[in-house]
Amino acid sequence: MRITVMKDEHAFDIAAAWRILSQILSKPDAVIGLSTGKTTGNMHRIVGEIYEKYPFDTSRVHIFNVDELTNLERTYKGSCYAMIHEQVITPLEIPEEHFIMPPTFSDDFDRECKAFEKRLADCGGVDLQMLGIGWNGHIGINQPGTPFERHTWVSEMNPVFEKKVREETQVPDDYELGGLTRGIVDIMHSRHLILIAKGKSKASIIRQALAGLPRQIYRLLWYSCILIVKYYWMRMRQAKLRNCYKKSNRKRKDEAYHFKAFILSLISARNEFDTFIIYVKNNFLFLRIWCIMHLYVKDKYIKIFF
Repeated sequence: MRITVMKDEHAFDIAAAWRILSQILSKPDAVIGLSTGKTTGNMHRIVGEIYEKYPFDTSRVHIFNVDELTNLERTYKGSCYAMIHEQVITPLEIPEEHFIMPPTFSDDFDRECKAFEKRLADCGGVDLQMLGIGWNGHIGINQPGTPFERHTWVSEMNPVFEKKVREETQVPDDYELGGLTRGIVDIMHSRHLILIAKGKSKASIIRQALAGLPRQIYRLLWYSCILIVKYYWMRMRQAKLRNCYKKSNRKRKDEAYHFKAFILSLISARNEFDTFIIYVKNNFLFLRIWCIMHLYVKDKYIKIFF
């Protein structure tokens, strides 16, 4: 696992865009999964702008979105199909037949879910999945508590999530929405997986995710990366630093224990642990992190920026 923390949103969008571009340039017939929402709009725009200035071959690239709203016409601007088509397919001149998406209407969605996965498998499997994370930790439309072994399915719409979707996509209340999404186990089988988070509302869930990702997920990862904006990491850590001298020894030990457990889980995830990047501004925090890593990581290669 590799964690990249960017200094601001513009740097974040550029870095995320180049993850997509690098995959296409390194493998012209790549199968790439995208996500829609506020986090990904600008990065998709940057991908299109770079392609416009420096065209490259996209005739063999396959694109899909990790989820899709059901009971909604594809042509509606709030559908995932319409957003990805406008933001990526058209700007990159990707052939229409290489845009893999499930239908939004069907009398047998179980069949459509299997057909969707089969088409991805027939293309050679997913090379890169750009995966957003929701304010409550949902990925795709897999809400918290979804079984890890769940395959592509039509998820029930969480009322709060549905309200946010309607606000962002301007879907009228008279449309009964559903959500077809790739299952967690399917997502985790992507060859490269990048979790992306942007927005103040994501700070809390990123902290929880970094502290509590289940070990069975790590065992399935071939490569993973978490890309977040620098502000969120600092916001999470500085809140604790301000009160660090007021904490009891027990609380400090508990916090250190959880951080050690997190580092150990990262190391156990892969035999070849590449680079773990943390940006810090506080010398006390730097010393503490360095000590933990020196004791538990030893010969592993780690970069710390401060």
